[in-house]
Amino acid sequence: MNIEYDPQKTRTLRQIRRINNAILKVRNKRLADFDITAAQSDILLYLIRHYKDKDEINQLDIQKFLQLSNPTVSGLLNRLEDKGFITRTPSIKDARYNCVLPTEKALEQRAVMLEHMFFCEDAILANFTEEEKESLGMLLDKALANAEALDEATADPAKPIV
Repeated sequence: MNIEYDPQKTRTLRQIRRINNAILKVRNKRLADFDITAAQSDILLYLIRHYKDKDEINQLDIQKFLQLSNPTVSGLLNRLEDKGFITRTPSIKDARYNCVLPTEKALEQRAVMLEHMFFCEDAILANFTEEEKESLGMLLDKALANAEALDEATADPAKPIV
């Protein structure tokens, strides 16, 4: 099989990766003064948003919500615990899991983490009209659905790729 490289066929993927990298770079720089990374901030914001509504939040909940692997979330939680941003206690419901809760230190950083996230989104969409923002959101939703379908199809070799 002889396939020629066509940069136009990979343009969208490269652009998405570059946007993601740029966002992470800025968020990590802006959060460094608070000893938090963008990935750690995402976990903390999830915990802060949901810890009062749910009986328990465990590592699996975080993995599912953020679409991250077990080892990745485990490492992030270890660092957050070492820094005093979370506590982990055995689950009352299921002994296989630990409950993850934000500490007061994490709650105090909520506004800072949100401000940095909003800053990035506002900066990226600065020259967009409201219509363009809405269209981009709809197109990204479609691309995400396609990517998730591709991920599911890849997990099951018998399933056709759309």
